[in-house]
Amino acid sequence: MKEQEANQILFLMSAIWTQPLSDATLLVWKQRIEKEKDYELAQEAVSLLSDRCKFFPSIAEFHETIRSLKRKPVLELDNPGTVLSQSETLSHISKARKELS
Repeated sequence: MKEQEANQILFLMSAIWTQPLSDATLLVWKQRIEKEKDYELAQEAVSLLSDRCKFFPSIAEFHETIRSLKRKPVLELDNPGTVLSQSETLSHISKARKELS
């Protein structure tokens, strides 16, 4: 993420959670936000955190929220009565493991 985008995310967070933070804390936050690649995803994470957190979230909460947004939604089966073969089941399990890691 570009420095200007990280500054915008941090400004948004400071506007939502108004308790004072030290300059050192803000600097660490800025550095951690800049490591995120997706600006829109970071904005969405802040939006979700603003609904959950009464106080400034931790860096861990921020990254956890981003990770949860990156996960694909769980899809329902087209035909829940269908029984898959063992090889198809193992293939689906392998795909799920890759997506979750």
